[in-house]
Amino acid sequence: MIKTLVTLSESHIQRIKSAYERKASLRIYLSYEKIKQTGEYALLLTESQRERLDKKETLKKGVILELKYEQLKTNYSGGFLSILFAALGALGALAGGSAAIANAVKTSQHQSAEEEEMKRHNREMDKLAKGSGVRLRKKKDIEVLSDADIERLVKDLKIKHFRGVFMKDELPQKINTIECGIINLENFGQEGSHWTAYYKNNNKKYYFDSYGEAPPPKQLVRYLGSKNLIYNRRFQGYYDPPICGHLCFIVLKELSKGRDYNNVLQKIEGVKENFF
Repeated sequence: MIKTLVTLSESHIQRIKSAYERKASLRIYLSYEKIKQTGEYALLLTESQRERLDKKETLKKGVILELKYEQLKTNYSGGFLSILFAALGALGALAGGSAAIANAVKTSQHQSAEEEEMKRHNREMDKLAKGSGVRLRKKKDIEVLSDADIERLVKDLKIKHFRGVFMKDELPQKINTIECGIINLENFGQEGSHWTAYYKNNNKKYYFDSYGEAPPPKQLVRYLGSKNLIYNRRFQGYYDPPICGHLCFIVLKELSKGRDYNNVLQKIEGVKENFF
């Protein structure tokens, strides 16, 4: 592994600490702004992760890094995580506990078991899903949802008929009359790239991609069937990935209420305007 200096937020460090304590893997999103900065924290990255980081910096894009538990253990034994966790305590003292009042989307990343934090998380995510006009924080404060985050939010938001979180080549063998799900556009074994969503109710079938640059992946078309399959086109000016998973939740929540798909897309446009 390669020792690499990276710039991490307090939220990043909290998530790494939580994943290590739970013996779990996690994904973190590093924006281009963070990649191009001179890092203050050291992590041991694989050669492919380092190459991916360098490539994204050249392209001036953000990157998703998946840190497996085994990799976290290696970093801990090397003393790197101990430094991170010590820094977390210092950051918390300087912030005066500001992390405790983070908004719901950011809070969902922390994997916190504290009851009050979860209540706040549920309340704010409900507001977001209902399109109540709540403003998302700035891009730098929003992080990509992991598959574990998505599974938890499905329960929090009570998304009905949710089939699961899938890589595009891992869809079930049989389809239900009514179901919905969230799909990553990479294949099993890859790091993951971008979250999209689908919703099926009898013969009504919808696919949502916050980029809207391409039709549904062929694996999903085979799964749902091409007849009556409706999908959105490109959203003008939207190309940043941190909220792709969050937008999927709004779409699934609204469609499960029987909302018209075009009206749902208009609501998404309003959320994007608030975000940007």
